[in-house]
Amino acid sequence: MGVLDPREVSMHVNKVSSDPSSEELAALLEQIFALYPKATPIGFATIPPNDPGAWSIAALKRMVIGAIKGVQKRTTKR
Repeated sequence: MGVLDPREVSMHVNKVSSDPSSEELAALLEQIFALYPKATPIGFATIPPNDPGAWSIAALKRMVIGAIKGVQKRTTKR
């Protein structure tokens, strides 16, 4: 989660101001999972124990959905 825009992970301890938004990262994950059939998810860091406004969990959900959309776009060659 520390790779995200600090506004989305305000309680995370490893924030960098130039990080991508969860929307940008979700779009990238979608492209990766759509283009590379052998791509597999590796997991995400823990959500901070204090998540005001549930921004961090919403960001995590956006990234998971992006990966799922990418897998759904894959074409299977038989």
